[in-house]
Amino acid sequence: MPENPIRNPDFSDNDPYATLGLMISRLSDRDASELVCRFAERVLPFLEEIRPEERRPQEAVSAKRSWMRGDIGDDELVGFVEESRNAGREIRKTADQFPLGSEKYNAWCASAAAGAATYAASFHSHTSWMAVCTCVVESSICMVKRDLPRVPRPHEKGAIMEYVDVRHKISASIEEVREWMRREASTFDVTDS
Repeated sequence: MPENPIRNPDFSDNDPYATLGLMISRLSDRDASELVCRFAERVLPFLEEIRPEERRPQEAVSAKRSWMRGDIGDDELVGFVEESRNAGREIRKTADQFPLGSEKYNAWCASAAAGAATYAASFHSHTSWMAVCTCVVESSICMVKRDLPRVPRPHEKGAIMEYVDVRHKISASIEEVREWMRREASTFDVTDS
């Protein structure tokens, strides 16, 4: 009889999120919630750098932990989640006023960080972890692009090598974030269910 893939994941899977998903599926609800809060906290410093006055996403993650300890109820947590969601939307709208460049990437990065916090705070099942991961990766990509002198388009004449270099930097950033997520997930004890 073949082994249960949930209890014995195949770490050679080509899907970079498959291993992480299997690891998260093996965690208790409490540990999975803590893990996604940690994921969001990885990119919240980007938000703090770009928008130091905006505290709603950080407050939402703190509220999630308070909720996990039983210090606040569902209704209060929902209020923090909505405020974090509003912060992300407001930041995202400001991106429209900038041309493509560092200011626009800053706004996108901050918005994605707020999104990670919002999803982490509203996390309630093992099926929504991917939304947090997506926001963390998006925020990290925007930081890479922000720090480049320019981001060429693949169809620009004579810019193909520059474009390839940018793609390599982005790919390296994504892989570094995914590897960090896998390491964080491995610090928790797994359940036997």
